[in-house]
Amino acid sequence: MKHSVFYSCCLLISVPLIIMSCSGLDGNYSRGRTRSQTVSGKPHDNGKPYVSDTSVYLTALEFPRGYDWKKDTLYGKVNCKLVLFKNGSRTLELPAKFDSGISPDPDTHRVIEGYLYTDYCTDGETIISRDGRSLFHYQGEELMSGFLVKDGDVYTLGQDRSGHGFSFRKNGKSILKKENGEIMGGMYDSAYENGALYESGGHLYFSYYNTSISGKTVEKKYFLVEDGVAVRIDSEKVYDEIYDLRMSGGVLYKTVKVKGSLYPLSLFSGDSRSDLGKNYNIKVTSAFILPNANDIMVQETFVNTRSDSGFMSIWKASGFVGSYNTDTDIYAERGKLYAVEMDTSGYAYRFRFGSGSIKLSNKYYFISNHCATVENGHFYLVLTPACINKKPVLWKDSDSSTVNIENGYVTSVSVCP
Repeated sequence: MKHSVFYSCCLLISVPLIIMSCSGLDGNYSRGRTRSQTVSGKPHDNGKPYVSDTSVYLTALEFPRGYDWKKDTLYGKVNCKLVLFKNGSRTLELPAKFDSGISPDPDTHRVIEGYLYTDYCTDGETIISRDGRSLFHYQGEELMSGFLVKDGDVYTLGQDRSGHGFSFRKNGKSILKKENGEIMGGMYDSAYENGALYESGGHLYFSYYNTSISGKTVEKKYFLVEDGVAVRIDSEKVYDEIYDLRMSGGVLYKTVKVKGSLYPLSLFSGDSRSDLGKNYNIKVTSAFILPNANDIMVQETFVNTRSDSGFMSIWKASGFVGSYNTDTDIYAERGKLYAVEMDTSGYAYRFRFGSGSIKLSNKYYFISNHCATVENGHFYLVLTPACINKKPVLWKDSDSSTVNIENGYVTSVSVCP
């Protein structure tokens, strides 16, 4: 998901932020991309201290002074620390090395309800820990595609690192395991806070598909899983492709390419169909259903086959909402959209919240899509300067503050009411 043109109805407010730039750095560097206010004792840019009724948590990797974490020549072997911040205070520091049971990979740690959860693979096992202590482990090395905590129980959705098969588990015990199957979605997309695993109406859901090849014929079989029970979604006679499946409010939503249709993308809510645009030169590459309480939206990424250029569009069932370039991460809450936009070199250059927009005057890395979140109408975003001697910056909408990291970068931000 990359550059963008936002809705014409947005009020664009450009607020350049003045931070010393640096030169001679590789602009194509992008670490970890593939989806409480933290303060340094200083007031915000508006001169007023921030008073919060929520707790803001940050995870960060901190390296020894003088170590070049951008090159990271000793990846996994350097004395790196995984640091947890709550409202600006360090509450936990853990070693993040290959021999410590905690990986420095940003995709392997997350904060849920104030606890720091990590996953780590070694010697044919996957280990899940909380605040540095092992909770459970199981056979098989898996990449987390979904991670959810409910009523104190930890649910994991892991894709086998070989790319074939997955397991859905509760506290490490298998609920559903498939030797073949690919999970739809994952932790990499900003639309899904818990990755491909989500809760709706008190039930836990995810989707997957199987692929079989017979001669020149490729067949995909799609499944929706509810509380560990897989139900096949009949598609062969109706759809050329299913891009996403999602339950919301007791209704199954699907983004699809209907066989024989002139429309490149359609949205089904139950049996009701909405065709999203008519363009003969469009090839859809993905179409995520954005989880909103009041109005389902679709995030479509596509390629114009004439110009060979990529774009992103946002749709509602009622019609077109807006378009972006593909180097953009989209966040949604209650029908409103928030965005972090990257330039062609991989630097974040602008972010948008509500009716506001801030254009960044210097080079920042957006380390992971987990470095932004929305809570109660506020957009929280943390960016790491390309200058290695500068501290990361945390925004809540237009208010900003520095993060007290000596040498390193922030990997996630989360907010607990």
